[in-house]
Amino acid sequence: MSTLVLEHVTGFRQFRIGDDGLLPAHVGDHPWASPVMVARCSRGHAAPTRGCSCGLDAWYDAADARAHALPGEVTAVVRASGTVLLGEHGWRAERAEVVAVALPGRRTSTDARRERVRRVVAAAYPHAELLEADELERRFAPDDLSALGVERRSSGAPDLAVRWRWCWVLGVLGLYAVPLAPPEVLRAGGWVLLVAALVGWQAWLVRRARAG
Repeated sequence: MSTLVLEHVTGFRQFRIGDDGLLPAHVGDHPWASPVMVARCSRGHAAPTRGCSCGLDAWYDAADARAHALPGEVTAVVRASGTVLLGEHGWRAERAEVVAVALPGRRTSTDARRERVRRVVAAAYPHAELLEADELERRFAPDDLSALGVERRSSGAPDLAVRWRWCWVLGVLGLYAVPLAPPEVLRAGGWVLLVAALVGWQAWLVRRARAG
């Protein structure tokens, strides 16, 4: 983190969908408060603080948020206020509010899941906009922080959607490769276990991709 400011800064982050609101993507089962979430540090000091990982974090770019997403998560625009620590790829803030939420894509999600996202966001964050992913990125461009001496940099992380796609491809190739297994394995019925494992893996990938 390179700069300390007291201003509004826009960022992007991933959330899981809970029954009562948006849940942090990686830790915690308590939804973000509305209208404003306030950071707390378990060490007892004000958050965020240099030398500690506390604070509400977000990426500068939506692409970075998506690259670190897991299936079933949604991208949201959040606006920081209070004390904000600015880094190369994103920020940590004292306070933040959910400004907009991207609906899951029609090609990768069911109508039921999209409706659930609508229902949860409308109930928990009535002030937030619900937008399609491409519209959200057009409406909310990353902030220009060059005047503060901060040059945004991409995290360089590959999109996890690409990783999942390759997992699926490798699974299909593995399925077709079963006949190439050693004869003794096939005669012992091991091919049944191999096929079952590969089919189960593919089913799990599809379920994860449509989870929520």
